Amino acid sequence: MAYWFKENRHTNLLVAADTFRAAAIEQLQTWGERIGVEVVTGQYGGDAAALCYDAWATAYRRNIEFLICDTAGRSAYQGQSHAGAGQGESHPLET
Repeated sequence: MAYWFKENRHTNLLVAADTFRAAAIEQLQTWGERIGVEVVTGQYGGDAAALCYDAWATAYRRNIEFLICDTAGRSAYQGQSHAGAGQGESHPLET
């Protein structure tokens, strides 16, 4: 997506907000370097929401059109989303 934006003359910024998966930050940095898109990073185990907010503030100040936050997705909530499994409950995070 970031490559497409860049190729179509849109400014964009990537955020490595999957702060709990081993090597996730480094993986996104590698892709950012390959496609020539800046990547905002934080510390391993850090607050992903705060990182995304700070990145949004940076993008806003710099008039960047698109902010792409790579997060942990549903795996960070897996324990919560499966709490009622087997009880006939529907879980919106499950696909």
